[in-house]
Amino acid sequence: TADKAYASYAAEIFCTYMNGFSFMPPPKIVQGGGANVIGFDSFEVIHEDIVTPIAECYNFIHDFIGKQGHDVTLIQAQLKRMADRVIDGGGRDGNWNLNQARIITFATLGLEENSAYADGKGRPYYVDLILNCRLPAQTGLVHVIQEGFDPETALWPEAPGYAFGTVADVLRIASMVSADPEGKSVLAMQP
Repeated sequence: TADKAYASYAAEIFCTYMNGFSFMPPPKIVQGGGANVIGFDSFEVIHEDIVTPIAECYNFIHDFIGKQGHDVTLIQAQLKRMADRVIDGGGRDGNWNLNQARIITFATLGLEENSAYADGKGRPYYVDLILNCRLPAQTGLVHVIQEGFDPETALWPEAPGYAFGTVADVLRIASMVSADPEGKSVLAMQP
């Protein structure tokens, strides 16, 4: 609406949450027993549902909070922490990749170019990861589509509730990253 009253109200809540989150330590991971899947805000990284409204809010108030002197670099660092926890704590099997990719996508599309960060991990880095990676706990969307869906039926090999959600996630992720130059070039090459 471009109404500063809404932006101001949202910014105070948003920036307070993100500042507080910056003090939150990562979960203590005990090896074995599945503890690696614990998220910052949930019992499993695939349920870090807070990331979606945070990313959407950041998208709407980014310019406003920068002009008001809020620390945008702190906010972006927390979005990266959220994405990295999902990447590290995930799983490559079943629909986990796509649940993770959706959360990572929301968390990172508001980031700057890779060169803006000391670790070189900006939006293009994460878009490439979302689409192409083969990590111990995450597989890129391109590989998931090629290897996860049945080549004859184009169905996801899980119960309908998971299968329908999986297709929705593929479409959501593809539509979000297709606006990014890195995502656009990779998706254009897919059959």
